[in-house]
Amino acid sequence: MASSGDFGSSPSMSFFSTYPFVPYVNRVVAAIDGLDQEVILVGHSMGGIVVSQAAEYRPNRIKSLVYLTAFLLQNGQNMLVFPPNPNMRVFEGGSTINVPADKAKDTFYNNCLDEELVGAVSRLQVQATNPFVTPVCLTQKILVKSLVTTLKAFEIMPYQST
Repeated sequence: MASSGDFGSSPSMSFFSTYPFVPYVNRVVAAIDGLDQEVILVGHSMGGIVVSQAAEYRPNRIKSLVYLTAFLLQNGQNMLVFPPNPNMRVFEGGSTINVPADKAKDTFYNNCLDEELVGAVSRLQVQATNPFVTPVCLTQKILVKSLVTTLKAFEIMPYQST
């Protein structure tokens, strides 16, 4: 890996030097590179896209992928293929989004106990919108070993094979 933190200048990786998931994916790939064995990657929510993209870079190092109520996209898709969550609020001219604290339980935490909810809501942060609108670039055939969903995962619908 190049010292700048990107994936170098090979033709197959050059696109990703400006890819909005680079910070997310770089951290996962760096963790994989720091191990001397195959890994099981688990992605939750937007993390599903991150582990898919990381598996694209290190397909021979992946033992299994687990998608836990996660976005599971096909090549060229972005998260806008899913209906927008009505609780999301756009800010700063469209560059960031968040969920107001009073909508967090219905959006993310469903049946959490109130004392757990307080801690979870305190960790919510503004999220850049760029990762939501940029399509993934997946050229490897990724075999999904596990797809885990919940009864109330209404905000994320798993990819349906056609």
